[in-house]
Amino acid sequence: MYYQIQTPKAKYNLVDNNGDIYIGGDTFTCTEVVGSILYFDKDLTDCYLVKFDDWNAKDMMYALFYYYKIKNRKFCRIQLTDTSSNNSIGNLSSYYIAFYNKTMYELNFHAYLEDQNLRDTYEDNKKIFYTKQVTNEKFLQFLKSKNVSEENINVLMDLYTNANTYREFFDNLKNVIKNKLNEKKDKVTEQLIKPWLDEFVKINLRFNIINQAKWIIECKDNDFDDTGFSIFEVSKEESLPKWRKDFITIRRKAYYLRQLGSGSRVLSERERECFKNPNWIGWKKYSLDEYNDIDREYLESLLKNF
Repeated sequence: MYYQIQTPKAKYNLVDNNGDIYIGGDTFTCTEVVGSILYFDKDLTDCYLVKFDDWNAKDMMYALFYYYKIKNRKFCRIQLTDTSSNNSIGNLSSYYIAFYNKTMYELNFHAYLEDQNLRDTYEDNKKIFYTKQVTNEKFLQFLKSKNVSEENINVLMDLYTNANTYREFFDNLKNVIKNKLNEKKDKVTEQLIKPWLDEFVKINLRFNIINQAKWIIECKDNDFDDTGFSIFEVSKEESLPKWRKDFITIRRKAYYLRQLGSGSRVLSERERECFKNPNWIGWKKYSLDEYNDIDREYLESLLKNF
């Protein structure tokens, strides 16, 4: 079944294919819920069909929850592995843990770790923010090893040496970013925190324990004001004007094995991990032809094991 959902911020296409849900813009490649497992790959141009206001991914998730609500689903429980990221920040779970003490999915959608023992360990690990175990000298060497510019090292070290805890450091760093009103925020974060933050949070602060961990989001935990939301059923032709005979869920893997020469796309470390999941949305979104020889061979080797 094909639908369009409108919120106060955007309009989305949605396909319900025998319980597997695909939501996004023209291509439905922004978010999928397949077998109750959520796969999210935020490319702004793919996520909405029409944008009415300042858009963010939270709005799209609310559109998804709204669909479950309207369809009177008795059980709405979404499982995910948090691989969320963006170009200016990098790994979003590390960013949100550092600055907000919760991952993006925890903060915005009340997600919780499926494994109770891991959940307890994770909460206990958060106590590290009220300490400062990496010395000033080691932090300085760490920043240099990550090729942070001298100007940004000076900013970071001034904050770090004057902070008594990691929490104080990150709170003050957040204020610095907010106060740089004369500069583009994305550029500031890309240069000031992206080169080092993810590794620092995962390795030095020991939050690599949640890598590949399963998170749960329950619709009942996500009450929201759905005033201004609406949904209506549409035909396939109306919903997919660009893809009438090529709906993304029925493409065969052989399509991706065609070799038309080396491409220019390069896999990021995050993508290398994500592509290990045969159901990850990237398998539908990208063709192997787009990648360079080394990365294409890597992807082909994964496909052989599926």
